[in-house]
Amino acid sequence: MLEDYKNALKSGQRAYRACVARGQSPYLAVLDDILNGVNIVAQEPLGLVDIPAESIVGTKTSGRHTAFAANFMPLLEEDTEFAIKWSNLCEAHLEEGIHTPIIAYEFLNKFYVQEGNKRVSVLKYFDAVRIAGTVTRLVPERNETLENKIYYEFLDFYKLSKINNVQFSRLGGYAKLQTLVCKAASEVWSDDDRLNFSALYTMFSQQFYALGGSALELTPGDALLVYLSVYRYSDACQSTPSQVRENLAKLWDEIKILTEPHAVTLSLEPNSASEPLLSKLNIFSQKPSQLKVVFLHEHNAENSAWVRAHDKGIEALQQAFPDRVFITRKENIEPEVDAEQIIIGAGTEQLYSMLVQLLGRDRLYGVEDPGYSKAARIYALGGARTAPVLVDEGGVSLRSLEMSGAQILHTSPNHQFPTGAVTPSWFSTNFAVEASTPSAPVTLAANASSAADDYDSEFRFTLRPIPTLQSIDRAGRVIYVNTFSRTLAPSLRISYMVLPKSLTERYRAQLGFYSSTVPAMEQYTLARFLDEGYFEAHINRMRKSYRAQRDAVIDTILQSPLGEHCRVSGEDAGLHFLLTIDTKCTDHVLRADAEGRGVRLSFLSDFALRPGSAPQHTLVIHYPGIDLGRLRSALSILEALLYFRDWKYKGRK
Repeated sequence: MLEDYKNALKSGQRAYRACVARGQSPYLAVLDDILNGVNIVAQEPLGLVDIPAESIVGTKTSGRHTAFAANFMPLLEEDTEFAIKWSNLCEAHLEEGIHTPIIAYEFLNKFYVQEGNKRVSVLKYFDAVRIAGTVTRLVPERNETLENKIYYEFLDFYKLSKINNVQFSRLGGYAKLQTLVCKAASEVWSDDDRLNFSALYTMFSQQFYALGGSALELTPGDALLVYLSVYRYSDACQSTPSQVRENLAKLWDEIKILTEPHAVTLSLEPNSASEPLLSKLNIFSQKPSQLKVVFLHEHNAENSAWVRAHDKGIEALQQAFPDRVFITRKENIEPEVDAEQIIIGAGTEQLYSMLVQLLGRDRLYGVEDPGYSKAARIYALGGARTAPVLVDEGGVSLRSLEMSGAQILHTSPNHQFPTGAVTPSWFSTNFAVEASTPSAPVTLAANASSAADDYDSEFRFTLRPIPTLQSIDRAGRVIYVNTFSRTLAPSLRISYMVLPKSLTERYRAQLGFYSSTVPAMEQYTLARFLDEGYFEAHINRMRKSYRAQRDAVIDTILQSPLGEHCRVSGEDAGLHFLLTIDTKCTDHVLRADAEGRGVRLSFLSDFALRPGSAPQHTLVIHYPGIDLGRLRSALSILEALLYFRDWKYKGRK
C-alpha cells in the first residue's frame, strides 16, 4: 500500500503549500492550544458517535500534529516508520475495514482526535463520510460571540435530534430546521427521523456543492433552510437527486442573496453585462451546439497536478456558460487500457455465474431488496449464500448492508431497478460489482474487487450522467458489468465486465480456460460499430425517442382522471418509472380486480425479496412501446376500480 501513501503524501504536501500561501498554519489544529484561556463549564461523555469526517479538524494534544497537514493527510517521508504503519493500516482497512473507534473531543461542534490520528487519515484518504468514535463534549462558557451563540442553539437541537452533521452560519437555523421538518419545538426525533433526514441532507449537500456551493460563504444547512421553505420536507425526502438539483438550481439566486451584506435589497433590473467571452472568440455559431470538455485524471482530481487556480477557472466557465459548456472529470483513468481486464459473455447471467466462481462460493452475497431477483437466484444456484439489502429513496441502505453481514453487494447504484433510486457517490464498501442493466446490477464485497456501472445510464434525460462506482474507485475493487441488449437489441447477446487489475491474474489462472460464448464475427461487427461512431449516434437518437415516449405516457397519466391521485417518480433516467397511487387498496386486491377486467399490473412489491420491503400501491411502468389508446382505457378501468372500492380515493363525485 506504499503507492497509496505516496498519493496521500502528495495531497498533504499540496494542502501544506496552500495553507502557507494563505498565511495559515499548515498543520492540524491542536485543541489544547485552542482551549488556552477558554473556560470549560462542562464535560459530557457522549459515548460512541458517528462523527462526520469533515468535522474532524485536529488533534487533542500537540504530539505528532506536525506529521499531518491540515487535511489530515501525512507529511512524513515514505521511508519512515510512520509511513510503514500508515500503509499497514491502509491495507488492513481494505481487507477487513477499520472497526476500532477513535477517541475524540468535541468543541464547538468540531472534533479533535486524542487517539487514532492515523485511522482518521486513512479513512479520510478513502473519502469516509462518517468515522466511529468515543466522544467527550467540552462545553464552553456562554459569551456574546456569534460562534458561541450558534453552538448553544446546536446543543438544544442535538438533545432532541442527535443530529451532528448539519451546521448553520446564522442564528435561528436549528430552531427553523426543527419546524421545517414538521417537529414541535420540544419534540424528540425517532431513529427513522434521523435516517430520513441524514439521507436527505447527504443528497442535498452533494447537489449544493455540485452547483458551486463551495464558492459561497454558506453552509449546506443554510441553503437547506431556503429549500425547505419552498418545498415540503416530505416531498424533499421522496425526491431523487436530479429533482433536488433541478429545484435547487431554481432557488440559486435566492440562496446567493444570503451572502450579500443587504440581503433584503430587491433588484428589479438585471445587471448590465458585456458581450460573452465565447461570442468574442467566435467559438459558437448563432445556434451553438454544446461544447463538452473532459479532464482525465490518472488518480483523482485532488491528487492531480491541477492547481487551485485551474479549478477556479473551471468553476467560472461553468457558471458563465451553464447551457453551452459542459465540463466533466473522469478519475482513475489508466494510462493504458489492458484488454485482459475485459471479459466478454453471452448475457450478464453467464458473467454473474463466473463471478461466483471467481470471488468464491463461501462469501455472503448481498442483493438489493427490492431488486432484480434473478441475481439472487444465479448466486444461489452457484452455491453462494445471499442476503437481502434494503434499498430506499437514498439508494442502498448502509445500515441494512452492515446488518446483513454481506461481503459482496450486487447493486445498480445510478438508477436502481426497480426503484430508480440513486446511491450517492460517497457510498463505499469493501468490494463491489456494479451492472448497467437490471440483468447486470452491481456487487460490493469484502476482501475482493468491485464492479460498477449503471444499468441504463445511456438513457439519462436530465442533467449530466452520474459517475459509476468504478470511475471513482481508488482501491481497484469495483467490477464493471454492462450489456448491449438494452441499448441495441435484446437478441444481441453481448455483455461484458471490466475487472480491476488486481483480479485479472486470478481470473486467467482460475477461469482462463473458458472459451468465449460470443461469436467473433459479432464482436468484430460491434467493435466497428463503436469505432466509427454509429453507437453514439444511435444512443442520441434513441434517447430523444425514449424521452418523447416517456413524456407522452406521463402526460396521458396525469391528464387522466387518475392524474390527481397519483405521483410519478424515477422518471429522470432509464426505460421505466414508478407510479404511486393514493389508495388503501392492497396490491393483491388491486391486481385481482384489474386482471379480471383485462389489465395486467406490475407492482414494486413484486420485486421485494422480503414481505414489506417495498411500499404498496406503486406501479412499475415500462413505457417503451405503450399504446396510448390502450393506456387511456387501462387508466379509466383502474380509476373506476378505485372509485367503486371507495378507499382513500375521494376526488371523484
